[in-house]
Amino acid sequence: LCVAEIRGSASYRQTRDFLAAIEADNPYIHVSSLTLAANPRSVKSHRVIIRLECISAPVKINSL
Repeated sequence: LCVAEIRGSASYRQTRDFLAAIEADNPYIHVSSLTLAANPRSVKSHRVIIRLECISAPVKINSL
């Protein structure tokens, strides 16, 4: 299992489009958590934290 956390600022639409693209492009990646908070610097965007998890294929290790 691999994990990535993305932090940034975006509008609701940008966040929605990003999540839709993740779901459509790769069935092995899923969003495990999403946090939206007010962005004091901009009323048109929000602070966003997205945690992604990816199921990785098992790797066969060759003995030397």
